[in-house]
Amino acid sequence: MGINFYSKFVVTYSNQLFLDMNLKSIKAVVYVVLLLSCTQIFGQNLRPEIEKIVEAISKGEQVEGSRLGIAGSRSTQYPRFEKLKENATEEELLSLLQHKSAVVKGYTVWALAEKKYHDLESIFKTFLQTKETVQTQSGCIVSHDLLAWILYSKILYPSNKVVVTDADKKYYKEQLQKLDYILLRKREETFLLGSALKNNQANPENYAIIKTLALEDNNLDALAELAKYQKESDIDVIIAKDTEAFDAMSYFPNPKFWNFLMKHKTTANSLDYFKAIAAFQNDDAVYTLTSIYQTLLKEKKKGVTNLTKAMLELYCPKYKKLSLQIFAETRTINTTHLKRLLETTPEESTPYFVKGLLSDNKNNFLGDQLWGKYEESILLLLLKNIQKYQPEKIPEICIYNLNKVGMMRLVTLLDVIIESKIESAKEPLLKRLQQKAYPLEMFHLTRAILSFEDKSLHKEIKETLLAFQERWDRGNWSASFRELFEKYGIKI
Repeated sequence: MGINFYSKFVVTYSNQLFLDMNLKSIKAVVYVVLLLSCTQIFGQNLRPEIEKIVEAISKGEQVEGSRLGIAGSRSTQYPRFEKLKENATEEELLSLLQHKSAVVKGYTVWALAEKKYHDLESIFKTFLQTKETVQTQSGCIVSHDLLAWILYSKILYPSNKVVVTDADKKYYKEQLQKLDYILLRKREETFLLGSALKNNQANPENYAIIKTLALEDNNLDALAELAKYQKESDIDVIIAKDTEAFDAMSYFPNPKFWNFLMKHKTTANSLDYFKAIAAFQNDDAVYTLTSIYQTLLKEKKKGVTNLTKAMLELYCPKYKKLSLQIFAETRTINTTHLKRLLETTPEESTPYFVKGLLSDNKNNFLGDQLWGKYEESILLLLLKNIQKYQPEKIPEICIYNLNKVGMMRLVTLLDVIIESKIESAKEPLLKRLQQKAYPLEMFHLTRAILSFEDKSLHKEIKETLLAFQERWDRGNWSASFRELFEKYGIKI
């Protein structure tokens, strides 16, 4: 009776409204119809064991991933989600989309995405319409997200646990295309639309709507996507956007854009502008980037980092010499390019690495793996290369940089000092230890000094550590220090 009653009510009421409504209002009613047409499912009773799980989830304040905080603590909510996903039927999950708790709804759409529900589009449309949000936390990141984004993100970034077979990959690819189709045609300026544009990759089926978004809605992400189609007929409309078109031109390095770009050579220093030039990857681009770089350096203007990022993102072998010059003079480089140099021209690059690490500049390592794989950190890769081709420079470089590097890169430097047994580093190490420092820094400095096994230094080490005892003699650091003291026969 329930479904018939609500269906007749909705149809009758909707027909009456449609007579006088504009298109926007009609769309709103359609969403209501879709929602209410599921009343029979939403009204279904949950089994007691599922009700218990849902009740526990609803008491939580946020949708959480499996690990939380910088320490990666286990979430208490996530195991409940896994129980819900494993034990709830499809009908029960669909009924939970009507739950009063946004947290429950968030976990529900997550479960439906991982269980590969066949009609995620309808749910996505509803959440786009309601714009309902919920607090989320993944690792250290706490944010307030749309329920529509939670569903979208689980399709865009599915877990490895649920993408195993080719059929799984096909499912998520098709679902993403369906959700992006909805977003592109909704024409609502949101980060979700931005994601859909990035995913488009010049899809021929979407050319017309992309052009509409670019020209009628003045969406610059859409303009960049329009450029990816590389149609000669779009050149004039792209140029018409003036300086806003720099990013678009980086995806369409057509000679007809070159004169326009040269008009802004002395005034523009944005990342998008430099990318537009670097995209040409020819001798003119090399000459222009080099000329701009020299001007920026001479006049001490900002923009060197943007120029380097652009050149390395759109790298070609013609840019190698300029990239090495930039590192030697500014210490600017990224991990990907450094690995490229180490694979292709390691010995030829070494003098530039040496010059850069002996310059007065601070490290400007773009995307360095400070918290990632230790063996891939830029400083370590540079030092290992110099050790191989110019080992006589290592002591000078390590001592010169000892007071320049921050806490995390200091550990890398100290490991090389210990490995290379750089005796001349003793005094500089003691001086840095005598400065106020974090326990981690103090521990590794002490470890490095003691590694020389020079007992004449023990008295000065003890005096320094006693002066700052309140900083290191606590928690786990206290135990680590005392293990170090025992190893080298020091009593504090």
